[in-house]
Parts: sequence; C-alpha cells; structure tokens
Amino acid sequence: MRIRTGSILLFSTLILLVLQGCSCLFVGEDRVKCLECKAIEKEFLRNMDNEPFYYKDGNSCKLVKDPDTTDEQVFYSDIACQNPFPYYAQDYMSYCRDNLLNDDRTREHIGNPDSWTHIDTSAAFKETKWTLTMGSRLNIMVPDQTKKTRPFLKKVNFRQIDSCKLEMDVLKNQPNGQNLKPILFFFGGGWKAWGPGAPLSIEITGTNLTDKGYIVFAAYYRLLEHQDAPPACNGVDGEKILEDVIAAKDWIYEYGQNYGMSAQYGKEPGMKKLSVYGQSAGGHLAGYLATNFPKEISKAVLMYPATDFAFFIDQSNPHGLYENSFNDVKPLVVKFVNEPGVTDITQINTGLPIVRKDSFPTLINPDPNSFPDYFMVQGSADEIAPTQMTTRMCQALDPNESPTDDPYKTCHSVQSCTTTKNCGNNGQLRIIGKAGHTLELRCFNQALGEIVNKLYHTDVVCAPGTYEGETMVKDTIDEILNNFLD
Repeated sequence: MRIRTGSILLFSTLILLVLQGCSCLFVGEDRVKCLECKAIEKEFLRNMDNEPFYYKDGNSCKLVKDPDTTDEQVFYSDIACQNPFPYYAQDYMSYCRDNLLNDDRTREHIGNPDSWTHIDTSAAFKETKWTLTMGSRLNIMVPDQTKKTRPFLKKVNFRQIDSCKLEMDVLKNQPNGQNLKPILFFFGGGWKAWGPGAPLSIEITGTNLTDKGYIVFAAYYRLLEHQDAPPACNGVDGEKILEDVIAAKDWIYEYGQNYGMSAQYGKEPGMKKLSVYGQSAGGHLAGYLATNFPKEISKAVLMYPATDFAFFIDQSNPHGLYENSFNDVKPLVVKFVNEPGVTDITQINTGLPIVRKDSFPTLINPDPNSFPDYFMVQGSADEIAPTQMTTRMCQALDPNESPTDDPYKTCHSVQSCTTTKNCGNNGQLRIIGKAGHTLELRCFNQALGEIVNKLYHTDVVCAPGTYEGETMVKDTIDEILNNFLD
C-alpha cells in the first residue's frame, strides 16, 4: 500500500496537537474532525482588524472588543450608537465544522438557507444577521488578505426554484455602509461543487474586493451533479445554471441598493454597470454574463476560466489538441450541454444555442469594442482549463486579429511561458508560467499542502508553479484590484 508523505505529515500534526493538550474532548470521528479544525487553526488562522462597531452600556456607547465572542444583542456602526444593525458572533470551531471539512455536515450547511440560524426577522427576504467573515482569517492565498480589513457578511435567499433555495452572500466593510461599488462574484468547482472551496473563495476574494470599497454579491447556483447541495438544487444542466446566473445579476440591479449599493448603478442607459469576477467554472459564468449581456456589465475578471466551448469540443476529437487530455473535464461539458442521446463530447453538435453562447471568442470577434473590459489570468500548466481558450479570447478582443487554433500564438511554450498581453482596446491576458489551476493558493510544504488540498479538492503543493510564480500571481491580483477595477 502506498502512503502519501503529506498524509503522514498531516497525521503527525494531529498527533502533535493531542500531545500538546488540544482541547478536543470528543471521541471517535468527532474528535478527529475537531483535531482537523485545530490543525487548520494552528497553521493558517490569523488575527484581522475590522471596522469598529459598538454597543450600549447604560448611557455609554462602547467599542466591541472581541467580535467573535460578544454576547451583546444590539449593535451600532457609529460611536454615538445611533445606527443599529443585527449581528451575531461566529466562533471559529463552529465555522470550521460547518464549512471546512467536506463531510455530510458541511454539505448540509454550505449554501443552504434551510440550515441558517440567526435569522434577521426584520428583512424582506429570508436572510441572516450580519457577522464577521471567518474564512478571511485563513492565510492560504495570495495576496495575503489577512493584512486587510475583515468584512461583514450577510446571507440572503435570493432565488427559489420549486424547493431549491439559492444563497447570495453579501460582503462589505461596514454593515450600514452605503453608496458602494457592486461586484458579482462566482466561485468555481466544475459546476458540480459548492464546498468547502465556495465559502473560502467567497470570503477570501471578497476581502480583497471589499478592501477596495466594493460591496460583494456572491451567488450560489444549481449544480450538474449530486455530491453537494440539497437534492433539489442538484442534477441540472447548463441552461438551468445560466438561469441562476442571470437571476443573480437581475436581483442585484433590483435589490442591491437595499444592501448598500450606490444608486448610480442600474440597467438603464447612462447608469454605471455591475462588474463580475469569477474563478474556474465561476470565471466561465462571469464571462457568460459579460459576453451575453455586454450592456449590463462594465468589467469582468476571469480567473482560469472556460471561455470557448465550441473550440474545446472540436479539439477533443481524434487528432485534436485535447484528444488525450482534460479527460476529467469532458464529461462535465457533456452534462452542461445536455444534448439528448449524447454521452461523449465528440458527439456534441457545436451549433447548439448553448454551445454558441458559451463560445465567447466567436461572439466577441465581429465587434470587440462593443463588449466590456476583460482581465483574464491563466496558468500555463493548467490541466483543468486549457490555456488556448483564453489565448483565443484575447485574439478575439483585438480588432486586428481573429481567434486561431495555433496554441503557440501567445504562449510559445505551453508548460513554462509567462506572458502579458493587451487584447485590443478592452482586454488583458496574463499567463503565469508553470502555474496550474486555483493559482491563487500559496506554495506550501507537503504537510500544509495536504491540509489545503482537502479544502479545495486539489492535489498540488504549489499551485502557482514556483515561488516566483506566486509573486507573479500576487502582483497580477494587485494590478486587478488597484488598476483594472478602480
């Protein structure tokens, strides 16, 4: 039997916690889960500052000093205690058990409005009270968001389809904050998974965005498969997922001001437009909105996205670029397209409407200047989303080019190149040499990598490829935050 070194090291970490007197007094499986949470806490949890908030003590207005354990009931966002907001404290261990361990408990909790406690009964929708994000405190990505301001989070049931209830997470630095720039975020997971990667991606990436003055709306969507989410939200095809994505956009335009979005944003001509940001499958969904609703989206950040279904399907045929690669992705594309009677990607009709509207370069190339601004980031060694798709998208955005099948047009060595390219007037492409998928994850030693892999369903120790690549990813995201989105 082959035992992975990382597993041995993780087991050693758990044993060390026991020897150090870890306060996990459970037995059996509950004790193991508790020790896993303690291991994550020990290695990754950091303290963060948050915007101050207050409570009344008689006639005095006092600062909340420990927001994760406070038992006060009424809180205020101002030092005069004039602006109340509903809040509940969230302790780390409960957060970990509900969100991080990828078991039946997390699958029941993540994205599921029926699992919520601490309901805000004064709200128009079913939604929780505000709390401070806990995932933001986990130092597992670049740039290090734990040095930024820890945002507040509220969960809203924004959409219901029959008995499937979908969650929208709302993040901002101050619960009563107003006149904020909106951005819609989509997490990844191959259109088939919610957690534990979803809440971590939302809270960590959301922190980078709220720190720049955004209100972040992060939408859950139905899934292709049955491993995550309540049964009523599982087993759908791509059309249903896209319906959820459109509904999220429309909901923000209609109700976003209720949560602090500036009144300057709206669908109507002359108003400012929503930005979108997505990772992996979420990058595809963000790209779908930007490309199919270009008058309603201003900017799109697409991190290692799928951008060209028709090209991927064509190149999966015999003698194509992907004939013998990306084999874990092909069945997901078949399920997403859901063409009757088709079980193999090579049988898909690329003329189907769902394939055409998910083939962004073909839609963009005839008139690239009529589309939003795109910033695309890809690892040259990505084994989930082919680099050539973002290369073709970059070419499509340039009025002087057309998408080509040549995989070396932008990246001459697919496994090792680093490329920065302007894509016409409204696009940028950054390829990080040797980086893989989920490239924001930091480089870890084997033991810490084992812990993070359990959170993100990955099997890598250094997603950016090298420590130099990690610095490039940090600099790229800083550029997105400081220049592209601002």
